[in-house]
Amino acid sequence: MTLNDTKLQECETLFQTLPSLPSFFERLQCVSHNNEILICGGYGNHACYSYHTLKNQYKLICSYPNTVYLYGHCVVKRINNSNNNPDIITLLSFGGEHKHVLVMKYKSVWDDTEKNEKVNTMQYNKWIPWTDNFHVSIEIGRKKENYNRARAVIGGSNNHLLFTAYYPNRISVYDLNKYTFIKHHTLPYIISSNNFGYRCFVIKTRNKVSNKKKTEMILFCCNVGLSIEYDEQSKKKYLSIFMYMLMMLSYFLVDIILHLLQKCTDIQ
Repeated sequence: MTLNDTKLQECETLFQTLPSLPSFFERLQCVSHNNEILICGGYGNHACYSYHTLKNQYKLICSYPNTVYLYGHCVVKRINNSNNNPDIITLLSFGGEHKHVLVMKYKSVWDDTEKNEKVNTMQYNKWIPWTDNFHVSIEIGRKKENYNRARAVIGGSNNHLLFTAYYPNRISVYDLNKYTFIKHHTLPYIISSNNFGYRCFVIKTRNKVSNKKKTEMILFCCNVGLSIEYDEQSKKKYLSIFMYMLMMLSYFLVDIILHLLQKCTDIQ
């Protein structure tokens, strides 16, 4: 056995080969839910699947309407605190090059009893237009704003605030309960000058109990990290740029990866 063969075997113990996607996806959107990863469409592919991380299998959920054009869209998960069934979540799909706003009440497709299949067909697991209390369709994003590849997170004291970061260096706060924008903010120029089209927007979680009126987020863009804190009461944002900290964090991540892959990197 050659040295490369030995290293290949050691790599196989570090990684698990998973089943291939059921079809080709580009610029897809995913959210996690319990033991599932929900794949919600992509460029040229309207299909939505659930991947079960324990069963290592895919199952079709539904498809986007044919009238919706998916390119650079965003999908977020909203957990309703008043919902008695934690297994049911709400998915919100919006934005993209051609804006749309759709909503889905998702119930796991892996509970495949005949009764639940009939219920799911009627109430769950399909994209429908998002409407207000008067059944008027909701629009997210002003007409002149570019929501292509926008990224969003949901926070707030009642999981009711939608924070959206979009081109070139803007962030908005939208009240999902009142169907209205609360604030539009301009981010530092350093964000727009670092290819804002490619970014990662995440909400911070803490083990300790924090002030629920404040939502903490991090926006990653190239080699720049932006720590954002939004105060519901004052409706103000607090920003902190940590480019060098992000670079230091990258070194830590690289160190961890090298620790795991050091025996694999030399394979030709």
